[in-house]
Amino acid sequence: MEMLISRVLSFMPVWYGLFFIGPLLAEFTLRTSIFTPALDFLSSTAPSGLVANIEALPVYGVCMVIGGTYGVFAQITGRWI
Repeated sequence: MEMLISRVLSFMPVWYGLFFIGPLLAEFTLRTSIFTPALDFLSSTAPSGLVANIEALPVYGVCMVIGGTYGVFAQITGRWI
């Protein structure tokens, strides 16, 4: 039991990125228009099909991937807070 707990806790940076940073970023994105300038820039430079596909992505899924990537990076480098 102690080994299981220590193994789960050794991945705390990944859990922090996935289950705190990811949802926090998603809520922040949904409640503000932080990505509007980036989408405006993309709509003027990229093909319209690409912009429509980017806008159709699920916000929570994308933000969880970003948070998980942050967590894995933090796990590897040892710096996460």
